[in-house]
Amino acid sequence: MLQNNSGIPLYQQLSETLEEQIRAGSYPPGAQLPSERKLAASYGISRLTVRRAIQILKQAGFVVVQHGRGIFVSRDLKSPMSRIPLAERGFPLDQATSCEVLDTCVTQTDPGLARQLRLNPYDKIIRIRRIRAVNDQPVALDILNLPYPRCRAILSCDIIATQSLHELLTEHLGIDVRYLRQTLHATLASDFEREILALAPPAPVARFDCTLYDVASCAIGHVIIVYSTEQCMLTFTETVN
Repeated sequence: MLQNNSGIPLYQQLSETLEEQIRAGSYPPGAQLPSERKLAASYGISRLTVRRAIQILKQAGFVVVQHGRGIFVSRDLKSPMSRIPLAERGFPLDQATSCEVLDTCVTQTDPGLARQLRLNPYDKIIRIRRIRAVNDQPVALDILNLPYPRCRAILSCDIIATQSLHELLTEHLGIDVRYLRQTLHATLASDFEREILALAPPAPVARFDCTLYDVASCAIGHVIIVYSTEQCMLTFTETVN
């Protein structure tokens, strides 16, 4: 069900819910989704909210809207998102680059993260914070959040500093990462982020927020990567089939 007080817009919650249902096969390619009116009644929201959610799915390539007929799952489902987070690609650890673990702990989640990982409020999570540097200059802060106890084996992994979240999940926990959902925000760094990245206020940063899912559409990990816009430039190339 959608949550009015989660801090996440209802249209975004609905688009994520429908996307998960499409990926899980509840609505196979070519299938028709319920009408705007039925979706609005089912979730207790306005038709305008439903329309905004459908627009997100349409732009991402999950559905097509046929005027006068309805909303249909795309027959040629493209993968709008790779299985590896954008911000975790193309960051080799060579002589000029490094990654250091700031701290690792088991702690209680907060309501917002609990929703991202589909956990009960205040369930335990594993939190890993890392700092990335180029020529000893800090350029990015990583915050990895993993559900505990499913991912507790990661605590005994001795290469946390050199592996991406995707690699930690697939290679060391044997979890098949099937898809992910990620957003990019341009924002100002928090006090903690400014201190870690050695930035003077006000400090603009690029913040990647990414949740990874397994074959059952269960959230298996969440990562926030904060890049200093003063120290780096990110360029991504995507192949379109």
